[in-house]
Amino acid sequence: MIKKIIITVVLFFMGVPVWAGSYDDILKRYPPESYLVGVAEVSSSQDPYMDRRRAEILARLEIAKQIRVRIKSATIDVVCEGEGGAVIFAGAGECKSQFAMIIEETVDEVLEGSRIVDAGADRERGIYYAVAVLPKKDAVRKAKKRMEESLERAEEALRKAKESTEAEEKKEHIERAKEELLRGMAYDGERRALEDTKENAEEMFQKMTEEIEKLREGI
Repeated sequence: MIKKIIITVVLFFMGVPVWAGSYDDILKRYPPESYLVGVAEVSSSQDPYMDRRRAEILARLEIAKQIRVRIKSATIDVVCEGEGGAVIFAGAGECKSQFAMIIEETVDEVLEGSRIVDAGADRERGIYYAVAVLPKKDAVRKAKKRMEESLERAEEALRKAKESTEAEEKKEHIERAKEELLRGMAYDGERRALEDTKENAEEMFQKMTEEIEKLREGI
């Protein structure tokens, strides 16, 4: 839907003013150490409601873009180019492709905590702007909780795979474990991206990766 909207848009981030004298005020109210900030402008039309809607969507997408960029450098490249990715996937390409799809879903979930804190029309410039913020503390807490839930489901799927005596059923449980493991990695990547930390659950991820590979070899 968003891709079908044809607009002229300029996205701004970290220090580029949206409208005269406003961005410094935004950073004072929503400091980068506590918030991710997304700002967007769209060309004004004859429909203020749609202008606002488009600007708000794009402001939130700007936050999502920041998270994805951080996850790519901190998680996707590391996992998919490392030994773990090579073990449970046919190659780095398959790993990155599946990881990217899962991250799209998990980032959308994180964005549920974002809110629009400012929006309006600048008639002199003929634009409509919106400012979205995402409180890092709440987003980190949710990402950590969802990571733990995904790893629990992965462990349950591995348990069922070990108990299963049917090859096809075992494969289904293994694929489920792999999907939940990736989801857990994605949530962990989001948590680290928001916290700006390198600390991760690598030991737990590696243990599950090894279990998945052992089960696959036994089929």
